[in-house]
Amino acid sequence: MGLMQLMPGTYQMMRVKHGLGPDPYAPCDNIRAGTAYLRAMYDRFGYPGLFGAYNAGPGRYAEWLKGRPLPFETRLYLRKVVRAEPTLASGLALFVTADTAPEPVPPENSNGLFVRLGQTARTEGGP
Repeated sequence: MGLMQLMPGTYQMMRVKHGLGPDPYAPCDNIRAGTAYLRAMYDRFGYPGLFGAYNAGPGRYAEWLKGRPLPFETRLYLRKVVRAEPTLASGLALFVTADTAPEPVPPENSNGLFVRLGQTARTEGGP
């Protein structure tokens, strides 16, 4: 559902945890829910596992870690993510090191979901 393509149960879980609105299609809340969920998957599975868990679901990805094959769609998705990494990383490096790059400022009502570059993220456990 929405920009971050969240499952209804995932949005509901993130909504409760982060005090988001009831509409999963509201762009700001959907992005906040999606990024919080990605962070939770990163904390649980690391990189690139967070994307496998985001695509197939954390339960399904955890089963893969125990030896069950991942769905074909998820394997293709992970291959694309890993192949895109050098391009994404070089583009980000250009932005971050540019003299004119503005410092990102999270909205005041961000519920602690965003961290400025150079700061350490605080975590309070995953979903």
